[in-house]
Amino acid sequence: MSVDLLFCEGSTQSYDIRILRKLLQSFCQVIAGGSSRGLRKCIDHARQFYETKSVFAIRDRDFPKKWTGASQFVLEWITPDHQGQMKHWGWVWPRREIENYLIDPIIVQKSLEVCIRQKAFDVCPFDFEDYATVLNSVRDSIAVYQAARIALTQAGKPRYLCTSFGHARGQYNYRFPQQLDQSSCEHGIKILFQNHDQSLVTLEETLMEFHRIMNMECSRGKPRYQDYLYAFSGKDLLWAMEDWFTKTPFRSPTVFQETILTGIENADEDIALWCYEWNDLVNKIKTV
Repeated sequence: MSVDLLFCEGSTQSYDIRILRKLLQSFCQVIAGGSSRGLRKCIDHARQFYETKSVFAIRDRDFPKKWTGASQFVLEWITPDHQGQMKHWGWVWPRREIENYLIDPIIVQKSLEVCIRQKAFDVCPFDFEDYATVLNSVRDSIAVYQAARIALTQAGKPRYLCTSFGHARGQYNYRFPQQLDQSSCEHGIKILFQNHDQSLVTLEETLMEFHRIMNMECSRGKPRYQDYLYAFSGKDLLWAMEDWFTKTPFRSPTVFQETILTGIENADEDIALWCYEWNDLVNKIKTV
């Protein structure tokens, strides 16, 4: 049996659906399902409506409470439904979010090669080695902030709590702080807790967890730090490179992302071969 319908996160113009439609155009229909919190409801409704259709979804890994390492395979998404019955809903990307793929050095290089061949953008001066060096550098700069975001993610379950702070950036008003040191992150956490219900988890507990994650998981040589292209936020890595992008033909992280997406969408070759996880998803879609 193969998948007939695959839901993904985001809107009809999201990065998720643009990549997935290119990747799976010969295999199944891809539909935007909005927030990850509503995907299971979308799947249930579609399975009831189509009856015989094979309906699944793929979502971001987000910030899991326990980091189990990087994987070259998509993860199975099997959890109970509202009646407690275990169901296979689909798959989870092994990386934090779809933007993590748009910064992967291999995907970046292959996509820009497409743009150069097709003369879609003036990217010839782009230095791939310099890009990889800068990417490693910004990993260090955002490591403490990632620990703060992971602690906030844990504190926000099951109550909603914003997991990012800072100034709004770009056309989508993505929040990313100017200062990324420990003291600034502690202050950011405290601000978010000002109007948050602390009956389930307190500010003090969240700060303690932030310090633990920072020291045990996100510092140099620790698990999430080592797997940063998977465990850290792709959006945060991009915005941490903002100053560097101003010195390149892209000028901004937003233009860079759009350029990489253009190369992906215009590629003549099978983009599943660009990334092990993409190839694995295709195989699972064909043989679920």
